[in-house]
Amino acid sequence: MTTQGSRVAATLGFLIVAVATPSMAAGMTEAELCDLYLGVVEDAVSVFEPLWTDVSASVPNAGYFDFIKYDTWLPEWYGSEITVCGNGQIVFCYALLLNHTDKATFTDRHVPRAVLRDHAIQAIRWCCLTSGYVENPYPFPTEGMYPRRIKDGKYWIRPHGHRTDVLGWLTTGIAMLWDELDEETRGLVEDVMIGMAPKERIVRQWTFVQGGNHDVVKQDMSSTVGAAFLFPGRDDHDLYLDIVRGNGIDLVSTMHDRACAAVAAGKPIREWSKGWNLYPDYSSDHHGWCQIWYGCDLIFEGRYYIEFLSRLMNIPVLETFTYPGNGFDGVLEWIKST
Repeated sequence: MTTQGSRVAATLGFLIVAVATPSMAAGMTEAELCDLYLGVVEDAVSVFEPLWTDVSASVPNAGYFDFIKYDTWLPEWYGSEITVCGNGQIVFCYALLLNHTDKATFTDRHVPRAVLRDHAIQAIRWCCLTSGYVENPYPFPTEGMYPRRIKDGKYWIRPHGHRTDVLGWLTTGIAMLWDELDEETRGLVEDVMIGMAPKERIVRQWTFVQGGNHDVVKQDMSSTVGAAFLFPGRDDHDLYLDIVRGNGIDLVSTMHDRACAAVAAGKPIREWSKGWNLYPDYSSDHHGWCQIWYGCDLIFEGRYYIEFLSRLMNIPVLETFTYPGNGFDGVLEWIKST
């Protein structure tokens, strides 16, 4: 990852840590904390506006933030690989600034609100129109893309289990801007969200060398939350919501769950449990290393998708994420002890 590219991770990481560790806000009022966070988010405008690329001449009313413009990627193909999810993160940042500030311009570049709005909506359209999930897609700049992520050699898709995603941020950004989208764009979003969502719960569990696979649970869940929360009127809505319920167990699963009698969403946790990804003390590993990213930020990033979309769409937070003694509480206690 480049130095510039890592700044969006820092921006979003601030939110994740704030959700996971409320003690960091000690001595600050809610308004002060919000202002601090929004100031960090605004940095995305300075960092990423120079990457904006207008492609409306070839893709209708569309453009995107071109991460390939950074020439310091290691490995070189990574810029293309993360372009869709990177655009999703920027859409999320712009949506936050548009929805939670009344500023007329942003940063010392004095970028107008209208520019943030137009670029966010055009990036949403570009992400959809270059995917293999819509009826008449436009070519995606595929140079350097991982082959599994390309359909017919031209269009991006997100294979289940593929680690490069963060599509949950694209989904939450779209949710915040939903009233700003026209019917055509909403239809494109629906095609993509339904197209990339698993049609059944895919169980991931700890494996030798790899370690915990809760990262893959989070990544697959990020491809499902749009289908589960944004389109409640669909006949298959409950299918996707139930898959996310299972993700709420798998994301923080331990061997404790196999004997847990606590009830969530109508059945004991031991009946939800299909395997384990975290150790009994709720720590975790990845490729043989204990990493705070895989034991904290990543897990609470997934939890954030659910909290955010539940409140925004007025759907109760799913019980598999909140039952007494749930694994998220266990991870939080582990964090406090380290």
